[in-house]
Amino acid sequence: MIDCLRRRLPRPAIRLAKRLRDHLDSRLHPWRRRNALATFQGLPPNATILVLCHGNICRSPFAGILLQAGLGQHARIDSAGFLEGGRPSPATAVEAARELGVDLSAHRSVQVTKVHAAAASLVLVMDTAQRRRFRSQFPQSKSRVLVLSDLETRFHAPRGTPDPFDQPIETFREVYRRISEALDATISLTSR
Repeated sequence: MIDCLRRRLPRPAIRLAKRLRDHLDSRLHPWRRRNALATFQGLPPNATILVLCHGNICRSPFAGILLQAGLGQHARIDSAGFLEGGRPSPATAVEAARELGVDLSAHRSVQVTKVHAAAASLVLVMDTAQRRRFRSQFPQSKSRVLVLSDLETRFHAPRGTPDPFDQPIETFREVYRRISEALDATISLTSR
């Protein structure tokens, strides 16, 4: 919505619209988090969870490895992106992930397909634009689609997990810390 307003409104109005959006998102966060946790708790045994981001080289492979480690044999975890597959994770992603005990060195990106969409019981995306894109690209999918940041214990504006691609390693560390905390809290609450 904010993107389409950019073309028509002066900058102060756009800033106000963003502040209002962020305020509303912060007020809705506790409700969204409860619903997201309930969705995790309601997953069937051996469910397939698809973790999806733009390129599948930074955020989704990191989150996918953490989920697989935390859920073990209780779920199958796939990660994919909207872009063409076969690309390695950037060196800064590999280094920041290694600092948190996650090895991305052998990862190669995978492009999301109808097979992924059909197999997934749950799809975790990084932002609302990706949720819209997934729903648009795979309208036949019956998967529940959640925004990963809705699992965070604290709200961060704007809603979503920022893309650290082409950013300094400190940005990767912050994004990976947020993903880690959200998934650790979720796994501990849902595995009780």
